[in-house]
Amino acid sequence: MRILSLLLFIVTIICNNSVYAKFSASEIQQAYYKSYNYEKIGTYKDAIDTLLPLYKQYPKGYTLNLRIAYLYYLDKKYANAGNYYNQAIKIAPNALDAKLGQLLLLIAQQQYSKCSDLAYQV
Repeated sequence: MRILSLLLFIVTIICNNSVYAKFSASEIQQAYYKSYNYEKIGTYKDAIDTLLPLYKQYPKGYTLNLRIAYLYYLDKKYANAGNYYNQAIKIAPNALDAKLGQLLLLIAQQQYSKCSDLAYQV
């Protein structure tokens, strides 16, 4: 929970510093909050749909790409999850979270040789 709060704080600062920011800090927090609530009850599509307006405004947001990728993974929409994980890796190539998410994705798809190759990189 502390990590989530820190990530939301960082996203909020970045978004508030943008001259073209479309969403207020409280709107961003509310979108994440709704997303987590939808995830808790297993309505992953609603959780994703809650974040997509933010994504349209901030397509290079690392935590946003990571969150959407994870929700697609939970919803077993692996191709979509892979796209968002790849985008997160492009944004932050040295971050481990997106690479670990890709490992989960490869394991779920039983692509063990690719999984092994990626695990060596991590």
